[in-house]
Amino acid sequence: MKRDVLSKKQEKVVIALAQKRGMNKIEKICTYNVCQTAARGIRVMGAEQFKGRGVL
Repeated sequence: MKRDVLSKKQEKVVIALAQKRGMNKIEKICTYNVCQTAARGIRVMGAEQFKGRGVL
């Protein structure tokens, strides 16, 4: 199944929205289809942050 690919302009919008929500370092942006619907989603993964022994 072919996944949707975001254009550079769309990527900039997604990055701007993620930064407004506090994600300063973005590792990966993925698109996916929601099972058994026509809906699609976008997942943004931020860089891991270490605070003491914990990982955020």
